Parts: sequence; structure tokens; C-alpha cells
Amino acid sequence: MKQLYRVPFRRNSDIVKEARLQYVQRIMEFEAEGAHHKFIFVDEVGFNLCKVRRRRRNNITMCAAISNDGVLCHIPTIGPYNTERLLAVEAWHDS
Repeated sequence: MKQLYRVPFRRNSDIVKEARLQYVQRIMEFEAEGAHHKFIFVDEVGFNLCKVRRRRRNNITMCAAISNDGVLCHIPTIGPYNTERLLAVEAWHDS
């Protein structure tokens, strides 16, 4: 059986349809200009160095930035990543 979903009427309103059309046209203009895009993926992973399993947070966290060119940077830190530390990764990459 197929599952039915309720769709709000405003999702298909004329204003929303026009906004979608303008978005697609902008993207197609970017592609026509030949602007090259470089995608960078950022991910973090935590490690716990304790030999026994505990219900605590990770004590070492690694954040890495990866693109088609390979690993751009990887920065381990003690404790979790927060906004301040992620901005530091971005600043490090821009330098």
C-alpha cells in the first residue's frame, strides 16, 4: 500500500512556484557562466581512549575537511568541537 501524505496548499502556491523557477534559472545562469565549484566536506569524529566502556563524552575529537583534491586539513582536539573551533578550522584553511 502507498502511504498518503498531506501537503500544505501553500507549498504549491503561485508565489512558491515562482520562487522555485527563479532559483532554477539562477543556478542555470551560474552553470552557463562556467563558474567552477569546489565542494568541501567537513566531518568530525570522536575517540575515547579509555580501555573500559563508559557513558561519557569522547575525550579526543578529530575534524577533517575533504575535497576532490584529498584531505585539506585535519585537526584533533581535546573535547568536543563547537562553533568557535569550527571557525578556527575555516580560518586555518583560508590561510
